[in-house]
Amino acid sequence: MYLLWILAAVILLAVLAIVTVFLQRKVVINFKLPYLTRASLFNRSEAAFFLELKKQLPEGLYVFPKVRMIDFLEIDHAANRNPSWLHKIWAKHVDFLICDRDFKPVLAIEVNGSSHNSIQRIQRDVFVQTVYTAANLPLEIVNVGTEFSGAIRPIVTKITAREMHTS
Repeated sequence: MYLLWILAAVILLAVLAIVTVFLQRKVVINFKLPYLTRASLFNRSEAAFFLELKKQLPEGLYVFPKVRMIDFLEIDHAANRNPSWLHKIWAKHVDFLICDRDFKPVLAIEVNGSSHNSIQRIQRDVFVQTVYTAANLPLEIVNVGTEFSGAIRPIVTKITAREMHTS
């Protein structure tokens, strides 16, 4: 019986040694992965909008592009513990998220092009707008083709008015 315990201990130590060596090994991939760096984070409209927004945004407010909704929204588990709500926003992102100096989200902005005219995209947009309303986070939608400078002015006015009201 004593020999069985010693044998079991030796086998366990050998397994632990093998696992340790395996975990410390560097993974070598023998084929080229299919990933490339995109030419730009933005399409042309998003780039133009971002540059204009950055120009008009007052000090103390920050713009973050292409942020996943799950990174700034959370599920109220006291109200609902169903994990499917988390999955509904997991892969969705907002084009631009405006945050205050404490990095608290104050406004989300979508720049919509013609891709937002499909039935599927319209349904997605309605769901997303409902999510922002439930989270008490304003959402502004700016259509491509709009003169961005003029479209941004009222957004900045709305943000600053809301910031002064909550300060």
